[in-house]
Amino acid sequence: MTGLDGIIHAMKLTAETLPDDPDLLKQMLLALSAENQQSSSVAQLNARVQELEERNRHLELLLRMMQKRQFGRSSENSAQLDLLTEEAEVIQAELKQAKALAEGEPKATAQMKRPHKAFPASLEREPVRTEPDSTACSCCGQVMKHIGDDVTEVLDVKPVTYTVKQLVRPKYACKACNTIS
Repeated sequence: MTGLDGIIHAMKLTAETLPDDPDLLKQMLLALSAENQQSSSVAQLNARVQELEERNRHLELLLRMMQKRQFGRSSENSAQLDLLTEEAEVIQAELKQAKALAEGEPKATAQMKRPHKAFPASLEREPVRTEPDSTACSCCGQVMKHIGDDVTEVLDVKPVTYTVKQLVRPKYACKACNTIS
């Protein structure tokens, strides 16, 4: 808090106590405006913390319910519980980050990365191939040759079973002009 902030908070603002100097009045107005913006952002961060805490409570309840339910073989249970545990860890990391921001820690120390793990190999994969409308090169018009695929895995939850949907987008290249699409 600067000296001017202390003066503003120490004195009761009335028409008689306000100074006549326009520059001092501008400084006081700017200080009050900055303080108002800070309190507004703190309120937003507190709301985000409450939202994340509620989401965390919901996920913990879901985790407890899934632990009680039996899915079949114990190996299937452990894979499904691992996925739920990982989601709970992500939520807790977000909650810690939001609390750190609310407490005024610098963003660099408060920022946490989301863990990204590959889906377990035991989960069933269901390839979904998306072909382009045309395999003609947009530059020269020649037919392009298939050179590989980009695969993105998305978790698809079905009642009592988990599968990993593989989104396959073929990549094509033009022999004539080396364009890849």
